[in-house]
Order: sequence, then C-alpha cells, then structure tokens
Amino acid sequence: MDDALAGRMKELAGNLIENYKKSGISIRFTDHDGAIEIVYRDRAEPYHLKPLEALYGRANGPSVDEMDGAYMPLLLCIEEEIVRYDQKQEPLTDAAVALALRELSSNPERPSSDELARSIQTVLRLNLSLNDYSRQEVRQALRKIEKSVMRHKDGSRGYLEFIREFVGQPG
Repeated sequence: MDDALAGRMKELAGNLIENYKKSGISIRFTDHDGAIEIVYRDRAEPYHLKPLEALYGRANGPSVDEMDGAYMPLLLCIEEEIVRYDQKQEPLTDAAVALALRELSSNPERPSSDELARSIQTVLRLNLSLNDYSRQEVRQALRKIEKSVMRHKDGSRGYLEFIREFVGQPG
C-alpha cells in the first residue's frame, strides 16, 4: 500500500477514501509508467505510483475467492481495464487477453512488451496503492480471470462480450 497516496486522497476528500468517488476525487492516468493525476474540484495534482513490487501487502486469506467482497476491488480493476482497453484500442480477442493474463500471472511486475499487460499493470499499481493485497493474491486473481476467459470463450470474443455485459462501461 502507498500511504502517501492514500493520505493525500484522504486529505483532499476529508477522510472519505473508502468511498472516494462520492468525494469528487478522480484519478487520471497519464501514461503506463505510473504517472497519474489526482483530480479534485478544479485542480489536478501529479503523482507517480510506486512500482508493483513496492506495493504488495500481506495475504488476506489462503486463496482469492471471487465471492469474497474483500477481493472485488482487485478482480474488478483488472476486468474493467480489459473492457476499457478493448474500447480504446483495436478490438481485442479472447486469446490476446488470455496471453496477457498468463504472462502477468507468472510475474506481475515483469516489464512487458504487451500493451494490454502494461495497462493492467498500471491499474494494479493504483489498486495496490489503496488496498492491501499480497503478490500471491494478485497472481491468483490474474489466474482466476484467465480461467474465466477460457470458460466463456465462444468464438474470438466470447469472454469480451460476456465481461462487457458484467462490468458495463467503465468510467
């Protein structure tokens, strides 16, 4: 967790970090190298996210259970980024998503040449800056989503169509 980022957001939001969307704070990604802007009211403050390896916390349990609400922020940030990436880039295929997830699940912090993998790494950096997940939990979440890709594969975009319905249009 990044106490400096969490502290700054709490300071801006008057201790509403748990529900920062209601506070009017938003995060704008400026690149895949961890540069973000914290947007609040009429100003934007630059901030640089720490690398993944500096953000891992302690394990919350023996395994990531998608039914456990504690893991929803982790799972949703990955799936929302897949949908967001699919909307802003050339359309993805399930195979490309599975490949990026497989690469990340073996070593989430390894630099990647895959644009989707780098995009997922960036949202993981933000998520881990504000939440306490271990490296093992991140790897398990990536594997669970990869399994979901394989389970919902129907043609070249079965998972992507399924997840778009489930996640909706990320903001």
